[in-house]
Amino acid sequence: MKYPYFPIISPYYPHISLVSLSYERSDDIELEIVGVDCSNGRKLKKMAYKAVDEINQEIFITEIKKDNKKYPITNFPGLIINGKIISEGKVLTSREIKKILLSS
Repeated sequence: MKYPYFPIISPYYPHISLVSLSYERSDDIELEIVGVDCSNGRKLKKMAYKAVDEINQEIFITEIKKDNKKYPITNFPGLIINGKIISEGKVLTSREIKKILLSS
């Protein structure tokens, strides 16, 4: 990722420009697990936490129960990454989840 650089001219040394690295990171990953109140949901949650532990990246995990109607998921458990439904009705392994997280 290229960082935006904003040149700042110093009043004391006009021939030297300072660089500011003030930017907002937008590459954080939000992972949501739908249906954590069933046995397969707990398995998916365990695999997701295992995959996140192996990745050195900031990932926010949210657990959603079945009765939440935020996403149109009919088969539980469901895995959602950054608002996109990745899997539905399947328990992914930690290796599969890690591969998906690194590609997004």
